[in-house]
Amino acid sequence: MILGIALLSAQAPYPYDSLKPSGLTIDSVLGVSSHMSSMSPGAWELEFEMEKLHQAGVHLVREDFFWEMIEPSQDEWNLQVFEHLVERVLESDMELVAILDYGVDWAMPSGFNSEVKPEDFADFAGYVARNFHGRINYFEIGNEPDLFIFWRPLPDPNHYGKLLKSASKAIRESNPEAKILFGGISPVESYFYGPEGSWQFLLKVHSYHPDICQYFDILAIHPYAFLQASSPEFGATEKPALIYNLTGAIRQARKQLERIGCPEKEIWLTEMGWPDLFTGKQRQASYLVRGLFLAMAEKVGAYAWYTFWDSAERGFNKEDFFGLFTFPGKTPEPKPAYDAMKTAHQILGKMRYAGDLGEKLGWKNNCRALAFADDENRWAIAIWKETSLAESRCELEIPLPAQARDWKLLNQYGKTISQGTSSPVKLSAGMEVRYLTFEWSGK
Repeated sequence: MILGIALLSAQAPYPYDSLKPSGLTIDSVLGVSSHMSSMSPGAWELEFEMEKLHQAGVHLVREDFFWEMIEPSQDEWNLQVFEHLVERVLESDMELVAILDYGVDWAMPSGFNSEVKPEDFADFAGYVARNFHGRINYFEIGNEPDLFIFWRPLPDPNHYGKLLKSASKAIRESNPEAKILFGGISPVESYFYGPEGSWQFLLKVHSYHPDICQYFDILAIHPYAFLQASSPEFGATEKPALIYNLTGAIRQARKQLERIGCPEKEIWLTEMGWPDLFTGKQRQASYLVRGLFLAMAEKVGAYAWYTFWDSAERGFNKEDFFGLFTFPGKTPEPKPAYDAMKTAHQILGKMRYAGDLGEKLGWKNNCRALAFADDENRWAIAIWKETSLAESRCELEIPLPAQARDWKLLNQYGKTISQGTSSPVKLSAGMEVRYLTFEWSGK
């Protein structure tokens, strides 16, 4: 059953002259938030992951640098696991984002994160930065410090600010080229919020530390969809329970940066994902690439999928189902999400966001067409309908530039659906992304 129809004639307003590729390439933004630091050197899982991430065009690998592993006793250091990890990532032409987390018993004898002395945390952060100088340039200070799961017993924006500032100073003394990431902040406040909207933890830290902008370079956020189940475009804008869609969450983060006086800071999505327990494998795959393209349209600096592996034994916990690969013993299988990521890399990896073609054509009925192009005049239009229903579709006609060469229409896994030379291109679009590719000598 066709629920949405948007028919465009070949006489539609010509939009291509206003499409201008700019910003980062998809390959430079694509990342994975993984758990390789929990694997022993030489483990088959680590080697397997390195190979598959490289094939998918992943540039950034976000990893935990556990304080309790690196400094189990005060001033006793152990970097063996991390040395191997760093070398393997660099050998695979990727960059590391080191998360400096969580706590260690000797620094928090009662188990409370706010017991940690800033000078002790700075010693740890500076040691890591010094030992990996020239190899790691991105340091994320904590993981979701606004959640009691990771900051016990309750989040403490004042003390987090103290630790961020002390760590930032120590890291920059050891590596002046280093970039410091604030966060990454969880999306919980997106669901039920006060008058300041989402990402309030940033505002709370700023209220205690008005100079906090001086101590970080990048704001890291984790804009998971509502209950980690809805589509990246789903949102509700009625108070008192405002739910941001992905675009709205990124824009709200930018507003919060403006409020504290540093709107120029980059925004990175250091975790983003959907568990297939709720969505099913096909929706998970389509949400991955739809989310990627929407994030590119907002000019983020990183889009790190959480995570590479499903849990070894998948139960009824959604945390077991975020992976790009299943993990049944030693015969892991790629999920459609991995194939969709790899295809996006193969088709659009060197391309930059050029503009919203669907908007310029006046499309309605939630039909989307985002344009991307590379430096060799190769273009790809990512087309889909904002839906979670496989049967809901848009019937479309897309005019091409007069100078465009042969076009090809592919599905989100790279299989050719149709091809030709005439314009407009007729196609049907639904939940899964389709790519319309062509070369255009006019740009």
